[in-house]
Amino acid sequence: MTDLRPASIEGLLGIVDLYEAVMDRLDAVSFALTTRYQKRMTLLQFWLTIVFGATEIGFIASGIAAWYYRTEFWAVLAWTLGSSLAAGLMLVLLLRGKVE
Repeated sequence: MTDLRPASIEGLLGIVDLYEAVMDRLDAVSFALTTRYQKRMTLLQFWLTIVFGATEIGFIASGIAAWYYRTEFWAVLAWTLGSSLAAGLMLVLLLRGKVE
């Protein structure tokens, strides 16, 4: 005589195995999505750090240059742009190894 209890039917049809396989696949997909999201956020934070850090250093340099070169607009502009670019390059070189 065949046993028709729910546990035996689940075993006969393999529903438990299918459920576990689907859950394993969903866990893998969830891990992949989370990892990709974290990588994108890390890169975004990296570039925002570079942009805002270099900009702030440029503002500081422009304040100092404006104090020394009160009537020389081009000298102040050169100090601002030069220090921003140099700071941005240094930040990229310092932080690049941390991102990868």
